[in-house]
Amino acid sequence: MKNRLFLFSLVRHLLLLLPFWAFGQKQQKAPKLVVGIVVDQMRADYLDRFASGFSSKGFNKLIHNGYQYKNMQYNYVPTYTAPGHASIYTGTTPSVHGILANDWYSKDTKTSSYCTQDTRYQIVGEGKTKEGQMSPLKLRTTNFADELEIQTNKKAKTFGISLKDRGAILPAGHMADGAFWLASSGDFISSTFYMQKLPTWLEEFNKQNLTEAYLSKTWNTLNPIESYQQSYPLDNNPFEARNNHGKSNFPYNLDSLSQKKGLDFIKQTPFGNDLLTQLAKKLIVEENLGKDQVTDFLSISYSATDYIGHMYGPRSIEIQDTYLRLDLNLAGLISFLEKTVGKDNFVLFLTADHGAAENPTFLSQNHFPSDFSSSDAIKKSLNEFSTSTFGQSLVEDISNQNVYLSSTDPKTVETFKQELLKREEILRVFDKEDLQKCSVQDQACLKVFMGYDLKQSGDLYYQLKAGYVEGEYTFGTSHGTNYLYDSWVPMLWYGKSIPKGNSYQKVEITSIASTLSHLTGVNLPNGASPIPLLEILD
Repeated sequence: MKNRLFLFSLVRHLLLLLPFWAFGQKQQKAPKLVVGIVVDQMRADYLDRFASGFSSKGFNKLIHNGYQYKNMQYNYVPTYTAPGHASIYTGTTPSVHGILANDWYSKDTKTSSYCTQDTRYQIVGEGKTKEGQMSPLKLRTTNFADELEIQTNKKAKTFGISLKDRGAILPAGHMADGAFWLASSGDFISSTFYMQKLPTWLEEFNKQNLTEAYLSKTWNTLNPIESYQQSYPLDNNPFEARNNHGKSNFPYNLDSLSQKKGLDFIKQTPFGNDLLTQLAKKLIVEENLGKDQVTDFLSISYSATDYIGHMYGPRSIEIQDTYLRLDLNLAGLISFLEKTVGKDNFVLFLTADHGAAENPTFLSQNHFPSDFSSSDAIKKSLNEFSTSTFGQSLVEDISNQNVYLSSTDPKTVETFKQELLKREEILRVFDKEDLQKCSVQDQACLKVFMGYDLKQSGDLYYQLKAGYVEGEYTFGTSHGTNYLYDSWVPMLWYGKSIPKGNSYQKVEITSIASTLSHLTGVNLPNGASPIPLLEILD
């Protein structure tokens, strides 16, 4: 074990020298613009499953004219949106960057806090006050955008955009020129952390009322519905949310649905991606991105894919249609970048913040052991056990598979650990000592450790069995585990100096940030893994 640890330490220190040695031998001119695209909840297999419906100018252009890593994986749990976006751009895991989940419980305050919530700052734009009370200050390390701003003395222009606040804020980082996300008003907003007033161009963009315009449409399949052979054979089936006036089949009359559900409903339609693509193009033009010799950065996080995935699941016609439409968004964006910035002037990459599980009801009906797991039910059961065993309720909270106890007595913790192991859906339970003794061969333990914070995480962490999904419902899907369906994501690179090709070698999500640093000649984020994706740096 000591020899393995020494070897690992030696390799790590040698890799730290790579930026100053190996890549210094072949320094190339940095791109004028880096565009990072994160497709929320995109499973890696979608690139193959839906390929027959893709155009030649979207996903296929990135695949055939760029570089594809076919085995990109997350190296920690939980696989959620906030830690995913944070890890992509910081180059490290939640145990270091501090974004443990979308929200997490605090024993100190006895409440849960949201990853970007910050009441010291106020909304900029039209929306509910709390929608703009946001900042990236829970992010404990620098990210690529921060290092780009530092390296260029803030001459670089850096932005993050998304339908979700966390999808815009965490990639943009601490020093960005702006982060913009969609409010319930249908407008894109920001926070006083970034600015006191929206740019004039964004105010004008909001005045076009594009959200309302998109919601006046009918969502029907892009192609004849019988061509959607990679999805459930029945459009209206029990595995999907009854989101269409009690049904789950096409067409969706968005006008009548939005009258009932509000303008936020655009996030549950592929037109949310259309809206964000329009914003990206407008921002690139108005902020003059990629127009000088200083590298600029734009993060685009497509969130509608996640909302639709949660509602309908990975085998739905709705999700397949969403990706066929997203392909057209990408085709338009790539063409726009090539005309506006120039193909030899930008680098674009595309990945995902996590994948998604199969619908457990679908699996169980096909004889696989699978089900939804309710954290509320587990908490109720544990507190009943606690009262009968200890005379009081000792479970403060259960969230993100973390169990927070009001007692840290080792024997008490062990008692709860053994009680959890009796549950059908739970495979393993880790306490803090277990996580500090993970062996190199125990990948499940190591993934938990990489996402665990000794001060903020729970006293116990439980690992669900494969096929079990945390949720209080029976439709759609979710994510969060260490299994491949949640941790295996696409990884595509395209643009200046990016070679054509592909690799089946396993690579990790924390390598993206250091790769961006080497491509642009800026320092690695201060918590980053030093191991870049070597193939595209040759």
